[in-house]
Amino acid sequence: MAAVFKTELHEALKDNLSSIKAELQTVMADLSVSITNVKSDVSALKSTVGEMETSLSTCTDDISTLQAKVEHLSAELERVDNRCEDLEARSRRNNVRIVGVPEETTITNTTAAISTLLKEAFKLEKEPLLDRAHRTLQPKPRPGERPRTIIARLHYHADCADILRRARAQQRIKIGDFVVSIFPDHTSRTARARAAFNDVRRQLREIPGIRFGLLYPARLRITHGGTERQFNSPDDAETFIKTLVKYIVQDKKIDQQLAICLSPNLHKDRVELQTEFDLITTTDAERLLLRSRSTYYEHGDKASRLLAHQLRVRRPHV
Repeated sequence: MAAVFKTELHEALKDNLSSIKAELQTVMADLSVSITNVKSDVSALKSTVGEMETSLSTCTDDISTLQAKVEHLSAELERVDNRCEDLEARSRRNNVRIVGVPEETTITNTTAAISTLLKEAFKLEKEPLLDRAHRTLQPKPRPGERPRTIIARLHYHADCADILRRARAQQRIKIGDFVVSIFPDHTSRTARARAAFNDVRRQLREIPGIRFGLLYPARLRITHGGTERQFNSPDDAETFIKTLVKYIVQDKKIDQQLAICLSPNLHKDRVELQTEFDLITTTDAERLLLRSRSTYYEHGDKASRLLAHQLRVRRPHV
């Protein structure tokens, strides 16, 4: 009986093992197919990533090239724009703008009439030669509104400069029953650039001993103590003015004492050297001292710096 039971058990296990083996073979076959598909997908992804890297590299190179071209074209455009602005501004240098001439008046917009008006306004010896004259291209104002500006182009720049100089001196010119003002005909950009210096010029008017002027197109020139500086930026000019005011205040406090303790010639040299030393930038000060030499600076660089320092702090002995 034990042998029979053993035989039956063996047969049952054999059937189960066959069934499990068949199932495992099916699973392995399915897994092999899945792995093959995954490998195929990974290979395709590798190919796609490679193509994307190549395209990205090409795009990066193209962007760098385009960026360089854009920077070059931007610089070129700015240069051309500045040149066009300069050409337009220079083409207007002989123009004057006459403000305040009524629309309803016997004065016409002809060159002869405007030439006569300018002669009467500034008491000129002869009528200036005009190339053309016209009112600004705006709709004609209604009665009571502000009249349009007259733009006149003078043939000779010397006449234009003389008229503008006289206009600045008189400011408001009375002609008959009306008052006119005359201004240079600047472009809008030039006018804005010149107007940016208004606050600086107002400060300079309050400082004694300062000469200044606004050069064309918008460059401020300041002269003090024989030293001339030019500024294209209002901020730089304002920084210079602060240094200048500080120097003037300090100089007023010590000037009289230095005049007592120093000989006239040495005092004069001290004023000139201290003016240059204080008004230039810190980096330029030492370079100027090394370059400047007088009879009092004949002992070399060390003596030059020492004497410059002594001139600042020296006080008369009581």
